[in-house]
Amino acid sequence: MEPNEPDFLLLTRFIDQQTSPEENEKVLAWLNASETNRLLYYKLKSVASRLQLAIHAEPDDRVWQRIKKAAALPEKAGHGRTRFLRYLGYAAVLCLLACCVLLYRAGRKEHWISVVVSENSKTRRILLPDSSEVWLEPGARLSYPSEFDPHGRNVILQGNAFFEVKKEQDVSGSRKPFSIKMNNMQVSVLGTSFHIYDGLQEQMVLVKTGLVKVHRSAASVSLMAGEAVRLQRGSFKKLRFSAALSEGLSTGNYRFDGTGIDELAVLLQVVSKLPVRIVQPGRFSEVRVSGRITATEADKLYSILGLMIGAKIEKGQKEIVVRHAPSK
Repeated sequence: MEPNEPDFLLLTRFIDQQTSPEENEKVLAWLNASETNRLLYYKLKSVASRLQLAIHAEPDDRVWQRIKKAAALPEKAGHGRTRFLRYLGYAAVLCLLACCVLLYRAGRKEHWISVVVSENSKTRRILLPDSSEVWLEPGARLSYPSEFDPHGRNVILQGNAFFEVKKEQDVSGSRKPFSIKMNNMQVSVLGTSFHIYDGLQEQMVLVKTGLVKVHRSAASVSLMAGEAVRLQRGSFKKLRFSAALSEGLSTGNYRFDGTGIDELAVLLQVVSKLPVRIVQPGRFSEVRVSGRITATEADKLYSILGLMIGAKIEKGQKEIVVRHAPSK
């Protein structure tokens, strides 16, 4: 790519984040060569964005009218015919690039990508096409398209994961929804962070930031930061689960602020991926935990929590059991 001669197909691929590291260096060198190159690039990027919906839905004549409108550059007073011709040249270049965008994107075939994390592996971080991030836990599977649809972002999840969804707008300026399809429910967001627990007998969504809507058939529930919902036997039950505990699920640094036994049971269930059974729950009705715990391993968390609430927390093959531990 010469300093003053743009490679339109390469620029299109760069805008779509489809270039190699070596190609990225070529584009960046071209951008740094002059202010004119940078001006042209930003106009090209604007054209590519505005054309995204047109590629999928609009007839040819409307596409061409959109190209010409997007390519129009304002003329500043007092610069005369030379500047007018220069802008006219820019407009012609932008129209050419728009055609390249149409041909390039029309020729690309969307394919789905599946990522599977084995039970014996560590949590894996996935970067989605819109720069949203997903942390897949062992035993989980995530499927997503190589390029999201202009109207929405859809993925399929099996297993446990933490999502940080970026806010994104479509070409009309509306917020672009992000949906996660699971076996028994669907989660819809705009821009937020949350955990999904996908157990054998029940599923949960725990919101760290933003707003989340969870659907199942005709039923739905909306959640804010610090809230959670459990889907069990086909019914939703709303729960409290603090954003500070959600942070701990990601970092291993848990902060408790008057946390009761019900919230602790949710934490143990998400960490262990097993149902929690509390023996004689009335003994723990007055429990309130405050303070911090750093525990990146589940066994350490069980041990420290047990000491804090006066309980013995045991992990079996099918469940976590919490029972009162008499003071010595």
